[in-house]
Amino acid sequence: MLLVQSIHGSRLYNLNHEHSDYDYWKVETNKPKVKSRQITHKVKDGLDVTCMDLSTFSKYADSSSHQVLELMFSAKKSVCLIKEYCDNFYVNPVTFRELYWRTIKAFNHGRQRDKNEIKTVRHTVRMALNLEEGLKYGRFNPTLDDSVRHSLFNSSIDQLET
Repeated sequence: MLLVQSIHGSRLYNLNHEHSDYDYWKVETNKPKVKSRQITHKVKDGLDVTCMDLSTFSKYADSSSHQVLELMFSAKKSVCLIKEYCDNFYVNPVTFRELYWRTIKAFNHGRQRDKNEIKTVRHTVRMALNLEEGLKYGRFNPTLDDSVRHSLFNSSIDQLET
């Protein structure tokens, strides 16, 4: 049974453009007699879908997986049968700070000066904003407001790095 579904990726972050694909994340009920955590990822006909069971969703939310927290806090859910759970979930500040800093550093360290560098810088800025908001409020909105989007799309890499 489908419990949660949301658009994800650039369309969730408000960083999409005319060539952006459609990413979705879903959470389903646990399946009986399945002992391992369940995550599937399928790409077909321009749709990129990641699906997990509720136990996996909860485990990864508590360990501060950025993609799972983005789903947890998404205001763009098309299905949410666990609204109270999502509305009352707050980040684990220890794992959240550590994992987000590690991910931000990895984005920054691995980037090359090529056509994808600006995309990497945008996602680094986005994650830094999420980190700041999450540490302050225990939650964050993964969708950037239009003024931040405008700044990210109309700034040079050098301007974003300062």
